[in-house]
Order: sequence, then structure tokens, then C-alpha cells
Amino acid sequence: MHSASNPHAFMGVTENGLAAIVKTRGNKDVHVILRGGTSGPNFSAEHIQKTIEIVSKKREFPSIMVDCSRQYFHLAHSSVCTQCT
Repeated sequence: MHSASNPHAFMGVTENGLAAIVKTRGNKDVHVILRGGTSGPNFSAEHIQKTIEIVSKKREFPSIMVDCSRQYFHLAHSSVCTQCT
């Protein structure tokens, strides 16, 4: 989050296919996405609270998104909404 919120310059390609240096101003509206990983889901109430505590140390308003895609739940799509509430 810290890196993404700061300006960057990197090599890129223009719409015409030419090499160029691309500059960004950074994104002050960055967020953390909780969606799970190789060790399983990470979007329980405990995971969300821990993320809030960590992010709040660096940012006044922690921005957290929970990805409720069914692939992370290993459930039928009808069960996803009840798992995310």
C-alpha cells in the first residue's frame, strides 16, 4: 500500500507501440483485498480485525475489500453470501 500510494516512473509502451517512460502520481485510494491463499481463507472476522489494526498504523482510514468469489469458498454460489456476512 505504501509503495502504490507514491509516484513511480517505469518503462512502458505508448498507444502507438513506442517505448516510453510512464509516470504516475501514485494512488492515495489503495486498499487491501482479503481473498485467501494457499493456506486457506483469510477473511474471517479475526483476519479482518487484524488487517484493520495493521493498516491503521499507517493510514487514518483503512480500506479493506473482501473478495467473495466462490472459488475462495470452495462452495456453491448460493452459499457465498451467507459466508461473507
